[in-house]
Amino acid sequence: MAAALLLCACTGTARPTPSGTSAGTHQTVVLTVVIQAPPDPSPGGQAVWLRNDSQRPQELRCWRVRSLVTQEERFVALEEPLQPGRTGKLVIFYHWLRATEQLQLIDADGQVVDQTPTLPPPAGDHRIWFRSSSGPWQPGVPADYLPNGERIIHGDLVPDRPAGC
Repeated sequence: MAAALLLCACTGTARPTPSGTSAGTHQTVVLTVVIQAPPDPSPGGQAVWLRNDSQRPQELRCWRVRSLVTQEERFVALEEPLQPGRTGKLVIFYHWLRATEQLQLIDADGQVVDQTPTLPPPAGDHRIWFRSSSGPWQPGVPADYLPNGERIIHGDLVPDRPAGC
């Protein structure tokens, strides 16, 4: 997916916005937050957040996230299906995401269901990229970054393919 860089007038920060339609436009599970360079660089600081925008629970067993920079994949490890309207925070327990990154969310059938634009290195306090409610990705911390705790389930992105996938 091609990406264009826009200059955010408020911060002077380059912001990637996809040209054309995101792969996730009509999907039920979307990438919403990428924590590339966490304030605490210890293991477990990097993370990817997913949101279930559908009206039914989504079983994410055998789903994976692929880096288009390295072509490496990590598998989604959630203990339960992602319920409608809920967010899943997937922690990465080692440094996997690169300074410049582009990610794809791939379902159990191998279909790309969502993709980020190319996310350039975070600058200053912009260690987090998020998809705004209007669609474009931007740096910073979204207003609903810490939504009501009952809406978030925690999981991991793991390097090993789960049995049966």
